[in-house]
Amino acid sequence: MKIIFKALFISFFTVGFGSCCTELHFEKDETFWTDCYEKGDALVFKSSQSNPNDTIFITNKNVITPTGDCNVMVSNYDPEGCVIDYRYKHDTILSEPDMFIQHFKDPDGDSNPILRVYGTEFSNGKLKDTTLILSTTNERLSDCYTFQSKLQYYNGWTYFKLKTFVWSKRKGLVLFIGQNGEKFELKKRLKRRK
Repeated sequence: MKIIFKALFISFFTVGFGSCCTELHFEKDETFWTDCYEKGDALVFKSSQSNPNDTIFITNKNVITPTGDCNVMVSNYDPEGCVIDYRYKHDTILSEPDMFIQHFKDPDGDSNPILRVYGTEFSNGKLKDTTLILSTTNERLSDCYTFQSKLQYYNGWTYFKLKTFVWSKRKGLVLFIGQNGEKFELKKRLKRRK
C-alpha cells in the first residue's frame, strides 16, 4: 500500500509541477538586438588610426522557441531566446569563436541582452540613448545605445582594451573605441548569400 501511495504522490507531484511551466515570448519590439544578424554575415569596421579594417564574422545564430517543456528542477519558465556566435579579425589576428549576443526573455518582463565585443561584456538593465553620425557612410543613427567598459572589470585582450561600444537597434554594432583612442566605425555589412 505504501508503494502505491508513494507512486501516486510522485505522479501527482510531477504532473502538478510540470503543468506550471510558463512560456515567455518576446514582444515585437524586443528582438532588434538579434534581428539584424544572420549566420554568414561579415561586418567590416574602418579604423581611425590604421589601414587594416577589422572584421566580425557571424558564425552561428541559434533561435530558441518555447515549447512549454520545463525542467521543474531548474525553472518553471521556458523562455524565447537567441544566441549569436562570432569570430573577429583584429590586426591580422583571428580570434577563437565566442558568444556575441545572448538574449532571452526574462520572467520579470526584462529583455536586455548580454553583448560581448572583443571581450568587453554588457549585461545590465541600464541603457544610455545615443545619436550618432557615422563618418564612414555619413549616416545619422538616432536609435543607438552606448556601453562603457569598467577598466577594473575588463577581461578582454591585454593589448586592445575597449573603452566604449555603440549599438544601433537597426544596424547592430556600429562603433567601438579602444582605450588607446582608436575608433572603429561600421564601414559595410556583407550579407550571407542564400
